[in-house]
Amino acid sequence: MVQTSPGTFGLEMVVRVAHANRRELFQTLEGLRETVTAQERAASCELLEDCLVPNRVYWVERWATLQEIDEACRSDRFAMLRAAVELLGNIETVRKTEELS
Repeated sequence: MVQTSPGTFGLEMVVRVAHANRRELFQTLEGLRETVTAQERAASCELLEDCLVPNRVYWVERWATLQEIDEACRSDRFAMLRAAVELLGNIETVRKTEELS
């Protein structure tokens, strides 16, 4: 998956999307992904597709601190992300992770 530095924190969302909405969801998420890395100082933001489960998508943000993840979760951008996903698909899980050295 995504290589991370020791001590980084992750915000991960697993999404299922109907095949008919797949292209629109990817376009929307790609636009939001660029915002995360350019304007919000995230270490990385990845949009991944599961090759074994059709129409399952992973949204993975990496941040330096847990506080930054909490701020990201309260942001208008994250609210837009959730709204777009809920409009075009279904959120399976959202979780925070910590990568220890």
